[in-house]
Amino acid sequence: MFTTLVGGITTNNKEQEEGDNNNNNVGQWAVYTAQSHTYKHPFTDEEQQRDAVGIISGGGTADAGHVEYIENRESAFPFDLIVKSLSIQVEVAQASQETDRVHILNSIVGRNEEDGSINNKPLMSHETYNEVNAALKATFASTVPHLASACRKSHGVWKQFLVALANGTKTINRMEFHFDNDDKGEWTGLTTDRATELVAHLPLNIKWLEIERATAFGRQFMEALIQRVNESLNWQSLLLKNISIVDEDEGQEMGVQLANVVSSNTTLTYLAMNHTNLVGSKNVQEWGNRFMKNKTLTKVSLDGVEVEVVKKLHAMTKERTPELNIISDNWYPAPEEF
Repeated sequence: MFTTLVGGITTNNKEQEEGDNNNNNVGQWAVYTAQSHTYKHPFTDEEQQRDAVGIISGGGTADAGHVEYIENRESAFPFDLIVKSLSIQVEVAQASQETDRVHILNSIVGRNEEDGSINNKPLMSHETYNEVNAALKATFASTVPHLASACRKSHGVWKQFLVALANGTKTINRMEFHFDNDDKGEWTGLTTDRATELVAHLPLNIKWLEIERATAFGRQFMEALIQRVNESLNWQSLLLKNISIVDEDEGQEMGVQLANVVSSNTTLTYLAMNHTNLVGSKNVQEWGNRFMKNKTLTKVSLDGVEVEVVKKLHAMTKERTPELNIISDNWYPAPEEF
């Protein structure tokens, strides 16, 4: 297995000091290994024989940012190598050339060519090494198919994945969890406890998070998710689909908890609660009030919610700034209602 760094890693540079809070200076990591396999295109089913496979933070150029492409390509990466990589330490890793190892480690801690420090003997330990190790581990652990595989492994392996997942600081463009998916069956065997642990350890920097068909996991799953929304740093789009609490009143109670968190959130711009029981006649007033307090949301999707509830929310937020676009498959406002 080989690891390649594209771009320097400096967390003590000027840009970081001036407020780069997303920790995106950790560079672009590519990890690859020889692995003969048959690649199958996720949409056309076209097959191609390949001799190697890689995992790249954010996906490769050929993936064009599409989650389906990234996950489908990276799913061939040997799982046993991923598990071993969760204990990686760049400070003791080997390089094909000793000079490469020296330059990489010195680059990580901010040494440079201008003053010749790039050629110094590398430090044995440094805080930035720990940050790089965490970024590398997160690159492995944040791939959804590998998380799905890990959920069926031992307690020790599962915990390693959760810690690596939670410690990742690099922004993730998109994560999608489609539980109870009969087409793939990748989450077969996922227990309520592990599903709850999963959402409690989700990365704090996700631009688009989609969770679907999680009804079986109940209240504790939803409470853990709401808590993670509250802790999130850069979640911009949150889509909840086909998730309901069995008891209708309890579902709307959970909805109020989520509404309270949303009201003070400063990063979410899109919230979907499609075919859930988080919004209803018993908590519509709370949702309307919380939407008015929030200042970043611009779009809310409420497919499957009662027409009267959607209409009331639209009326309550009609004068909101910024404008809130509330959409539903059951209702769309007539021109005079805008």
